[in-house]
Amino acid sequence: MSNPNRIEKALSKWRAKWITDETRITIVACTSEPHEGNKKKFKKFFDKAIYFPFPDYTTRRLMWKTFIHEIGGKLKNEFPLSTLAHISAGYSAGSIKKTCENVLTEFRKSKVSIFIIISVDGTTTSCII
Repeated sequence: MSNPNRIEKALSKWRAKWITDETRITIVACTSEPHEGNKKKFKKFFDKAIYFPFPDYTTRRLMWKTFIHEIGGKLKNEFPLSTLAHISAGYSAGSIKKTCENVLTEFRKSKVSIFIIISVDGTTTSCII
């Protein structure tokens, strides 16, 4: 919300002019900054409110893993998903998905090379460079 008072005034005038008790209409509003507005006025204007909290650590960790795999990225077991989950506290699922899409471009995915290294004792190790 850039200016909650401006929006509140416009909605109040619109509601007073066009909406009566017989009017069947649903108004949906979404904000990532509910603290910027006046809760008392929000409750007066909207009959119902549904709060969707930001995802917790476990959910964020799973979202990072899922979104990276959906886009075609490959993660090694030692990839620090926990670090991504920690630094993305306060981010929505949409923001995490958009970040994955912006970072994992076709160009970047094409630059990743996988080499198989065979050691003297016969064990194999994959190395992503």
